[in-house]
Amino acid sequence: MKRKLFSILMAIMVIYLVGTSYVYFSSQQPVAEAESETTKMAKEAGITNIQNFYVFNKDETYYSVLGENAEGREVYFAYQPDTDYTKSGFVDEMVNEENALALTLYEMPDVEVRNANLGIENDTFVWEVSFTDADGNLGYHYINATTGEWYETVNDL
Repeated sequence: MKRKLFSILMAIMVIYLVGTSYVYFSSQQPVAEAESETTKMAKEAGITNIQNFYVFNKDETYYSVLGENAEGREVYFAYQPDTDYTKSGFVDEMVNEENALALTLYEMPDVEVRNANLGIENDTFVWEVSFTDADGNLGYHYINATTGEWYETVNDL
């Protein structure tokens, strides 16, 4: 009796693990495909040594990567798959990810910064910095990556 119960519990556990693994990997597939496509587009634009991948969702979805050009200079490359729009900019001429996080903490000292994603809005690179406020609400702080100026905060999501 105990052996049969143990076998049933083990079967249920295996089914649960296989099912949750399938759901997880299926949910990650679109992001992996987007990263692969963006990396391919960046390499076609002469960008190599790709290090970071960002997903920006606001009015449109943009995928961005950080890499290097032929001279070894760090470059951000953004890609919008619906329109095939691409844009690149030099990291040393823009606010980088670390600076975007620091600017958000400086302007909003009472929040917990989560992560930053690079994208395009109105043909300009922008950082979307997600944060959690003191009440546990999610928000987004948008920073113009060219000037370093804040231009919008969305609270209480």
